[in-house]
Amino acid sequence: MAASSGVRLWAEVTRDGNRWTVVPHVAADAGRALRYEMSTSKEGPSGRSSTRQGGHLALQGDSDRSLATVQIELGAHDHCEVVLRVLDGDVPVGDLSLQLPD
Repeated sequence: MAASSGVRLWAEVTRDGNRWTVVPHVAADAGRALRYEMSTSKEGPSGRSSTRQGGHLALQGDSDRSLATVQIELGAHDHCEVVLRVLDGDVPVGDLSLQLPD
C-alpha cells in the first residue's frame, strides 16, 4: 500500500538489556498533510497492556520525519506488537507492523 501512495515507513529499533526503543519514520511528497495512529500491545505472564497515540504531520521538502518514540520493557516471556498506520484524511496510505522480540 505504501509504495503506490508515495509514502515510505520504516523504524529504527534498538535494544538495551530488556528495554526496546522504536523510532518510526515517515517520508512522503513535500507539502502533504497526513495523520498517524500508533498502537503498542504487550502480552506476557503478568498480563496485557496497550497504548495508542496519534497526531498530524506536515511534510516539507524531501526530508523524512520521525514520529513519537516508544520505549518498551520486555521480560523473558513477553511479546509486543507495534503498529503504525498513516492516513491521508480517512484513507490509509501506509502501514508498518513490528513484532518484538523479532
